[in-house]
Amino acid sequence: MRRSAIQLKNKDYESALSGLVEKFDLLGYPLKNIKIAIVETNYNVNIVHKMCILIQDELHNLGIANCIIRQVPGALEIPFFLKKCAEKWEPDVMIALGCILRGETYHFEIVANESARGISQVQLETGIPIINGVLTCESIDQARGRSTEKAIDSLVGALEMAALSLEFDLIKPYDS
Repeated sequence: MRRSAIQLKNKDYESALSGLVEKFDLLGYPLKNIKIAIVETNYNVNIVHKMCILIQDELHNLGIANCIIRQVPGALEIPFFLKKCAEKWEPDVMIALGCILRGETYHFEIVANESARGISQVQLETGIPIINGVLTCESIDQARGRSTEKAIDSLVGALEMAALSLEFDLIKPYDS
């Protein structure tokens, strides 16, 4: 039997997922009904696509099939896709995946800062939670070492935010 990335990581992730499944059940919204959008960059594709595959495998293990995945050229293009996806597909949560490596110029800071700013802006404008799973690393070796944990954290964070958002949607305003 194939073990999932989360099971291989540690029991904390299994526990977190178990709690999230229960939370969705208590909210009356089966986890399998969640709509997730994932955008992955083509830069450092070997790292980024591995992260996406880990997330896809876990989504499959959780019975979540309502997922759209698209690629964009680089981290600066992520916010554009997220905005279009929010407008056209209306997912419950979105995940941005990328890998920005420090080079010898200031370009790293610009790309890292502006992509993060854009992701946050889209999240606030649309009201749809977005998990920033963009790695910012000093080297390709560091990125390889952090990619599995970042993918797992991104998935768990996405499900936590989807549950929280759903919970807020179900709250009735106080009648005076």
